[in-house]
Amino acid sequence: MDVTILDTSAQLVHCEVQDKNSTFTCWMTFGYGLNTSTEKMHLWDHWRQLGRGCHNPWVVLGYFNAILSHEDKLNGDPVMPQDLTDFQQCVDDIGVGPLPSKAHRYTWCNKRDGQERIYSHIDWALGNPSRFMKYNHIEANFKEFRCYDNTPIMLCTDQTILQVKRLFILLNVVMQRDNFEEMTRSIWQQYVRGLRCSIYGRSY
Repeated sequence: MDVTILDTSAQLVHCEVQDKNSTFTCWMTFGYGLNTSTEKMHLWDHWRQLGRGCHNPWVVLGYFNAILSHEDKLNGDPVMPQDLTDFQQCVDDIGVGPLPSKAHRYTWCNKRDGQERIYSHIDWALGNPSRFMKYNHIEANFKEFRCYDNTPIMLCTDQTILQVKRLFILLNVVMQRDNFEEMTRSIWQQYVRGLRCSIYGRSY
């Protein structure tokens, strides 16, 4: 891999990554979310800056110390609404969604015994629509905890996975945009020149 660092902060490293053995190239942002909501807001805002006008395939992954739903945590203190909304709003703003994955339900554990044991999903591998369109074979593999509190994330960029047919992908974050219906309607109303074809079916 050739890695070119484009930007850094206390909570992220933003790179361009090129695979020497294939045509794979994309933006990749590695994140490490700090503990407080205020500190993490700096991370979310930095993501928004990077995402403005981004048309490249973009993968964002790491330990963000944040969850997207109440189901992403088991045991421990109750989930505060602010813990959900800030991260979810950022994900919506930059237009990313979870990568296909081989994942455990939870990615972090405090490894205590009995009722004191807490699980949560606070490590993420996300991608933007350009990533899904160009590299729909990329898969995030969340490994075993073993001696770690968090599950390590391994990205598989093996081009042979492209043999699996995936005809169409529609992200929820795209449908949630305010002008989604208007854009869809205008595109469907466009005239496209093509070839006349016949459709044959079987009668039963």
